[in-house]
Order: sequence, then structure tokens, then C-alpha cells
Amino acid sequence: VYNEQLRDLLYGEAGDPPKLTIMHDDAWGTVVNNVSTYEVTSMEQINLLMAKAAKQRAVGYTDMNAASSRSHSIFALYLTGVNEALGSELHGALHLVDLAGSERLDRSGATGERLKETQNINKSLSSLATVFSAKAARQAHVPFRDSKLTYLMDSCHRSGTRILEPCLSGQGKTLMVVNVAPEESNSHETLCSLRFANQVSQCDT
Repeated sequence: VYNEQLRDLLYGEAGDPPKLTIMHDDAWGTVVNNVSTYEVTSMEQINLLMAKAAKQRAVGYTDMNAASSRSHSIFALYLTGVNEALGSELHGALHLVDLAGSERLDRSGATGERLKETQNINKSLSSLATVFSAKAARQAHVPFRDSKLTYLMDSCHRSGTRILEPCLSGQGKTLMVVNVAPEESNSHETLCSLRFANQVSQCDT
């Protein structure tokens, strides 16, 4: 998710990639239409795809980071398991989300395109925090559609009723790893990250 636009990091054909849209799939919930998909049968294949995608990800220089991620990266792995003895089949999905770090404008020195990127990153992270706050408070309305990042966590049921996808409720599990810098000069960013982590930890549904 770069500047509130979806990018296919695995698109390798000539010409402009097709337009990407967020839609609902009855089997898998919220998906991105027209995005590149690959059938994989080993961790080696998965690692190669993730490495290829990482090379295409938008990065840029700021005063705080020489190779700062300027986008949020989402890698979706859809799994199918078959029990031949029982004749049953199970489906599951694993979403690996690498969030771009929040940066204070006065410290990043961002101008021009870097400024626009920073503003969009901070806006989407703020939207994510709002979603977790609404979840923790068990509010009837969770504002998933405030950003492309949070929209990808939303879904519409076939009946038209808004529901939360399994990644944030139901039988699913969500694990968040928050990285902080130990330097005293980064204490403000570390405090903000820990506050965000504490906010997320309040969600139990």
C-alpha cells in the first residue's frame, strides 16, 4: 500500500499492471482482485516470492533512515489441507503485514515526495490505531474504510452485514511484533510505539 494506492509487487509482465480493487470472496473474505497469485508447495518457493516482492517495495532516504520503507507490505498465503481418511478439506489464510514506520516530520526532514509518503504512512497508521480502539471498545461500527490498509482487514458478508474477518476475530489469531530503537534520541518514537502496542493488546475479540 503506497500513498493509499495498491501495488502488485509480484507483477512481472510487460506493460502497465491491471487495476487492483479490494473485493469480497465467499471462500477467503477480503481479497485484492487482479493481483498476481502463485501456487506454491514449499517454503523455498515462498521465500523466493517474498524476496522478489521486497526488491520491488518503495524505499527512500530520510534524515531518520537511509533506507526507509515508504509503504506497507502485505503477503497473503492461502492454505488448503486435505484429510484423505475423512474425505474433508480445510481452508486457512496467513497474512504477513510489514508496516512502514511512523516518522515525525520535524525529524525526518521529509520534503516533496518524501513528505507526501510520510503523511500517508502516518494517516494510515492512525487509521489502524482507530480500528483497534473501536475493537477494544466493542463499538458496533469499526471504521475499516478510512484507509486502504485497514480496508484490507474488512469484509462484507453475503447477507450485506458487515463482519470482522478471522484475522481480527472469530477463530483467527493475530500476532503483532513492535520494533523499537534503544537510543535515547529515539525515546519519543519508542514511547509512541509502546503506546500503540498497549492499545492493540486491549483487543480480545
